Amino acid sequence: MLLKLDKLSKEYTIEKKKSFSALSNVNLNFEKGEFVSILGPSGCGKSTLLNIIAGLDQPTTGDLIIEGKSTKKYKKRNWDLYRKNNIGFVFQSFNLIEHLSALENVEIVMNLIGLPKKQRIERAKDLLKQVGLETHMDHKPGELSGGQKQRVAIARALANDPDIILADEPTGALDKKTGIQIMQLIKEVAQDKLIIMVTHNRELAYEYSTRVVAILDGKILKDENINESEKNSLKSELKKKDGKMSFGDAMKLSLRNIKQKMGRIVVTTIAGSIGIAGILLVIGLSNGATDYIDVQTNSFASANIIQTSMRFKDVALQKTDYPKDIKVYDSIKKNPEVLKVRENLGVKDIASYEVNNETLKDITFNSLAGEKYLLNIEHALKGRAPKDDKNELLVNKDMAKKIIEKYGLNPDKDDYTKAIGKKIKVVIQEKSTDPITAALVLGKKYTQDFEVVGVVDEIALSSSSVYYSYDAVDAWLKKDGYFAGKENRVVNAEVVIKDVHNNEKVLNYINAKENGGIGGEKMTEAKGFYATSQIVMVKSLMTTLINLAQAVMIVFISVALVVSAILIGIVIFSSVLERKKEIGILKAVGARNKDIARIFRAESALIGLFAGVTGVVAAFIIQPIANQIINNVLNINADNIVNIPLTGIPFTDIQIPFVTVISLIFISILVAVLAGHFPSRRATKIQVVDALRDE
Repeated sequence: MLLKLDKLSKEYTIEKKKSFSALSNVNLNFEKGEFVSILGPSGCGKSTLLNIIAGLDQPTTGDLIIEGKSTKKYKKRNWDLYRKNNIGFVFQSFNLIEHLSALENVEIVMNLIGLPKKQRIERAKDLLKQVGLETHMDHKPGELSGGQKQRVAIARALANDPDIILADEPTGALDKKTGIQIMQLIKEVAQDKLIIMVTHNRELAYEYSTRVVAILDGKILKDENINESEKNSLKSELKKKDGKMSFGDAMKLSLRNIKQKMGRIVVTTIAGSIGIAGILLVIGLSNGATDYIDVQTNSFASANIIQTSMRFKDVALQKTDYPKDIKVYDSIKKNPEVLKVRENLGVKDIASYEVNNETLKDITFNSLAGEKYLLNIEHALKGRAPKDDKNELLVNKDMAKKIIEKYGLNPDKDDYTKAIGKKIKVVIQEKSTDPITAALVLGKKYTQDFEVVGVVDEIALSSSSVYYSYDAVDAWLKKDGYFAGKENRVVNAEVVIKDVHNNEKVLNYINAKENGGIGGEKMTEAKGFYATSQIVMVKSLMTTLINLAQAVMIVFISVALVVSAILIGIVIFSSVLERKKEIGILKAVGARNKDIARIFRAESALIGLFAGVTGVVAAFIIQPIANQIINNVLNINADNIVNIPLTGIPFTDIQIPFVTVISLIFISILVAVLAGHFPSRRATKIQVVDALRDE
């Protein structure tokens, strides 16, 4: 026996203490091959009986027995499996999904039983041909007549090759002629199934049924056989699985729905794109500003030189004759970024300058990496770099102005590059070798004339600097005996870097404990090498400030993402309410709660994707405009002050193509999916009976 209703009753609570009996002690048996009509007036319990047989409602007492198995312990998953494998529905109001074609309305049922796509499409086409709609497969429900819609519904009911066809007033919305055609079609295409039809049309029931069951006030009045039925126990040949709706199919359903509501989707997309575009532009501004600061700080002529020295825990142990640590020097030289390591000449703090017979004070004296290794200043250099075998100097812009002033020119009006070709006398006043009188007594004086051959336009720090060729000054001081007796002086060195952009990296390498460093700037070790660089210090400080500003701006801009998330939540909630009938249809044919939630999460993800892509495109459109505005307002010359990174993670050495853009689109999708989470859960709680009743 296919179905058995054993002492089945159903009561509904109308008010807190009042109840209504829809069915009372119903006992019925059904076999495959029967065409059973349930007759009775409105409100007699026909639809309730049909809903219980379909697993859409459960009895208050009694039992529905399917192929000899009680359903009293059935869980929701069992009922979902039962419906999608054993039940086919034909409704009075057709209940087709409006934004799907006839073919897709039929195919979607087979999706839930796990049939391959090719097989689904072939079977859907065959069924539509069987019901006479071979020329209307691509038509949507709105393009079909009432009779054609019901034919699609019949094809859909047969799609999963069920044992049971449940027809709820299948001719109620049709004229008499079309109704007769539909009844003949149902009887013809489903003759080997159990057909249970609810109707109030006595004439149709007795003409097409093999059995009629009359109900009144929830009780069976009559159960009579009208015609002989060919009962059978045939099994479906379809290889059904406990399938689920794929994310791709959920996405397709959502995309079709989105197309019908483009107005609100566009508004929501724009709202979401504002936050994404803003964040991307802030990242671009931070990235561009960091690059700009890097270029500006690296434009210092000595940016590719790092000063190294020895530190001691006890200051009293700092002796001028402390021997060199060869092991540490070797460790520094092994760094592939290091070009060479050379002794510090020790003249920075005791050099002064005479220009046109006037002495200039408080000017830093810095060595250069060498004329071949000054590519970092080419864009900011007027003139040329000093040659390694000539007594030539390079000065910065601030020093150049002081020089031309000493030659009678106006530093505020005259071109500072007129300092090129002028002479500077460098004076090195040696300190006494006696540590007691070193601060009071000066030793021998060394002088040498140099020519200014270039001016470098460094970032303005209000400091005057003179840059010399290391080889030239070293040769001069050796010739004049400056180094005599100082072979064991304090261990100082200059590290020349191959690429100026790696100065911070090399500085950290030298300071690392495993390389003989002191582990940063902390004086916690007895001794060790440490590296310093004013350029790196300035760069690090400015980068930190930029990152801080970036974080603050992103926090404020993220408010736009919060607003868009709220809008997306409202849109998805509206979509749930508008698609209530669709939810009921899908649940009726066996869709699980997870499948329903997946549909609305897919819709959320699509909105997030649209917003993310729109925001990225908008950011790239705004980028050149923002560059122009910032350059004009700040009066700077930086082509890419807003530089949206296309590859790699900003402010790191990690290189992943398009990682920033892809990450922001992913964030947009994630925000949208989170925003749609609660509306999606709300969709899963909609009851099938209520949804299908909601016209």
